[in-house]
Amino acid sequence: MKPLGKGYTDENGVYNCPITIPDCTKDIYIYSSNIGVPNLLKVQISGNEINAATDNNITKSARLLAKYTLPIHNGFKMYNTYLSSGCPNELTKIKINGKTLSAVNRAFNEGRPVNEAYSRITNINITEDAEIKLAFLDEECVNKNVLGYFCYKTNQKPTSATEIQDKIIAFPCATVDVLKCGEAIEMHYWENGIDKGTTFPAGTSIGWVLCSDGFNFQEKKG
Repeated sequence: MKPLGKGYTDENGVYNCPITIPDCTKDIYIYSSNIGVPNLLKVQISGNEINAATDNNITKSARLLAKYTLPIHNGFKMYNTYLSSGCPNELTKIKINGKTLSAVNRAFNEGRPVNEAYSRITNINITEDAEIKLAFLDEECVNKNVLGYFCYKTNQKPTSATEIQDKIIAFPCATVDVLKCGEAIEMHYWENGIDKGTTFPAGTSIGWVLCSDGFNFQEKKG
């Protein structure tokens, strides 16, 4: 399949380039491999223009549902409540600047091998008291994965999964069907099974847990 046109947006995200469209064309598909925008958009032609919103909109029906408590499985714990879609009830919005998205796209470019160093250096070491937000950017996976994290003393890093005491759910369904780019949660520091609040003390670290296709909503009874 040959595209009608291809190119890059300007620094404001505007793509303005003339293309020749056959008269019989009704719909246009816009594809992008960049993280932070929808991979595929279906748009309609209006006069001599094609207008496409890239807000990664999610249907309201996926959001406007009653609050539920998700089943705690595989040892995960929670401090937030979630909709049946897996969307956290307490979300904030973080503006992801262009430089950050460009850096992520360079690091995880579609069709190119990922530098192995990125998989070896993933934990966050906290050197002074801090409050931390975790933002969703993008995903390309058919599975409904659970993203979680755990806390530990920086000088006492777990050497096996059995040594992780508290696995905390961050995003129970980390997919573009549920979350928009830039939506974030306020992370909580846990120690010895206790939620210590939003301040992570100096000398602690954060590690990550991914439960592949682990989202399995069931309404809590009683």
